[in-house]
Amino acid sequence: MDVHVIGVGKDQYNEYLDQMVESRILPWTEDSQSEFYPVWTEWEASQRDVYFLNRNGIVDTTFNITPYDPNNPEDYSYIIDLILDLRNDTWNQNCTAEDGTEGVELWSECYSIENTDSLDLSESGLTGEIPPEIGNLINLTFLELSQNQLTGAIPTEIGNLINLKWLSLWENQLTGNISESIWDLVLLENLDLEDNQLTGSIPPEIGNLTNLTGLLLSYNELTEVIPPEIGNLTNLYWLTLSYNQLTGEIPPEIWNLTNLHALYLSNNQLIGSIPSEIGNLTNLERVVMNSNQFTGSIPLEIGNLTNLNRLKIHTNQLTGSIPDTICNLSNLTWSLEDSSNSVSTLYANQLCPPYPECIEEYIGDQDTANCEQGSISAYYQSGWKILGLPLEVENANYQSLFPNAQSGTLYSFDGTYQSEQYLELGTGYLLKFTSDDLVSFTGAPINELTISLSEGWNLFSGLTTSFSPGELYSEDIIQNGTIYGLDIVYYSPESIDPGMGYWIRAIQDGEITLFSNSLSIKSLEPINPLSNANTLVLSSGPYSTKLFFGMEIPQGEKFSYSLPPTFPQMAFDARFTDDMKVIAESGEIVILNQFETLTVAYDIKIESGEHMSWVLTSESGYQFVLEDTGEITIPSEDSYTLDRVSQLPKTFSLNQNFPNPFNNNTSIHYYLPVNAHVRIQIISLTGTLINTLINKSQISGFHHVEWNGMDLNANTVSSGVYIYKFSTDDHSLTRKCIFLK
Repeated sequence: MDVHVIGVGKDQYNEYLDQMVESRILPWTEDSQSEFYPVWTEWEASQRDVYFLNRNGIVDTTFNITPYDPNNPEDYSYIIDLILDLRNDTWNQNCTAEDGTEGVELWSECYSIENTDSLDLSESGLTGEIPPEIGNLINLTFLELSQNQLTGAIPTEIGNLINLKWLSLWENQLTGNISESIWDLVLLENLDLEDNQLTGSIPPEIGNLTNLTGLLLSYNELTEVIPPEIGNLTNLYWLTLSYNQLTGEIPPEIWNLTNLHALYLSNNQLIGSIPSEIGNLTNLERVVMNSNQFTGSIPLEIGNLTNLNRLKIHTNQLTGSIPDTICNLSNLTWSLEDSSNSVSTLYANQLCPPYPECIEEYIGDQDTANCEQGSISAYYQSGWKILGLPLEVENANYQSLFPNAQSGTLYSFDGTYQSEQYLELGTGYLLKFTSDDLVSFTGAPINELTISLSEGWNLFSGLTTSFSPGELYSEDIIQNGTIYGLDIVYYSPESIDPGMGYWIRAIQDGEITLFSNSLSIKSLEPINPLSNANTLVLSSGPYSTKLFFGMEIPQGEKFSYSLPPTFPQMAFDARFTDDMKVIAESGEIVILNQFETLTVAYDIKIESGEHMSWVLTSESGYQFVLEDTGEITIPSEDSYTLDRVSQLPKTFSLNQNFPNPFNNNTSIHYYLPVNAHVRIQIISLTGTLINTLINKSQISGFHHVEWNGMDLNANTVSSGVYIYKFSTDDHSLTRKCIFLK
């Protein structure tokens, strides 16, 4: 409520009391200490009487002003203090709400302090400042004051609303810093301050509001960097910071907000690259980052965001090539201009051709001045890779080109591995990466290249454009079927791609010359003469290699089935001796494996013959008969022998279980030289029968059974040592195993 001064007189007080007139009928007299008081109707008063009225027109007090001298500082101060005291006394007076409870007056309405938990005054024509009395409504959970004409700062008293979950003040004319008291409203789920004139920075205390699902601060005048504490808001669904004056790089913590569906950062002064970690936010539906100063390449991982229906990255300084993975984003509507909220845009960057076919028509204007030399990107996963130069670069030092590579791990091959510092055109190199990396190269295109090869295995790299391996096989000195790439294990590539390196086997010393305008980019349909051979797929963890056996290979074609050299830190490899991937009848399999077990999947298409068997024997003596199709998991060893044998062991045998100790399943292998009725039993050390795994007749050969640590009643047994007993009508064998819960 407001206090107004009414007075009358024809003396010198006229010049001190504003708006007094020469009559006994006076208009309202403004309190000069405040603004925006309502205009009162004319008031008739006695001469030299002073009246104090509240907003309701009721006289609070009156006195005659004659004894007071305006020239006396004490009298003058007394009158001023009296006015201020009366105003302060009435300011905090409460009203009575319609429900009879104590209320607080806001915008000429009385709201119950106790019973008001929701207040929606959006589009209500409110003007002036938000009154601090708003802080009296301490039970509010929902406060909506959007789309009004409110001005001034957000009052500190809003921090009293500790139960608030929804605070929306968007589309007003609020100014100043965001009130610090807001950061104490830890129950807030939605904070919408968009479209005001708020200034200052986003403070680190934003990280207190961990329940936020919506943080909307666009269309203000906020400055400085986005605080890393925003990464605390792991429940965020909407984050809008567009149309401010924010600077610096996007804090990496944002890429941990995996619940995020909308990210708006456009029209700021943000710098740095769009990192590969953006691919973590697979729930994103909208990414709006246009009109900043972002640099670097569009990351390959952008293709992970398959839920995107809006991607705006125009008007930045993005460079390099556009990854083909952008074509994974099938829900986007591309446009050459930012014509609506729903379109996606790429124009006004420095992106270089060639462009992916899916967006070729929507590239728009690009500054390709730096593309004249050529710009190309290649993606390398962590670990060992074979690579080469896709362009003729200015600085071919590997540490400059590949900052995420492990120092001292660049090797060429000339019969043996040689440590290198610089890359040369046409040569392939082994290099170990410490993390996944999308590398951008800039330089002159390689459209023609002559490569010198030595007899045997060579590492090489290709041109700036992709082409088919079949083009190389047409060269007289190249052994057919011997081009291999490296993706943890060796594989046969479908194309020779820029930036990648490959193994190739030459029949003799010589040269090959590549021309980009004469090489096809189409892959040739491979002819596989081993399609009817027996196969072994040896795998461990995510790695696997396929070997072939049971088929004779003509002597002149032998090297077509050879494998490139291994290297000491190779994660996994399996091959027959002499670096072959096929044998006719028998051979040793050499294994490189970092894991304790090896899984062998077999498919027998060519029978071993009457009274013959395909047998896989481990270095420690385990034997496994390979018939039809199947899969076994066995302890990993450095070598195994695969044989086509005419005689099998003549005695019963029981192998040690594997794994041992175990806490889930263990495998028990045994051999029958003749058909027999077999029992496999689990027995405690005190002789109690725990379980019977096998009790039936079986044919001769190798067999195995699993035990899952259960007893006869399907209850898990206690940790300890158990005996497993193999018995037939006339033979009995036992071994011990250890079960751990």
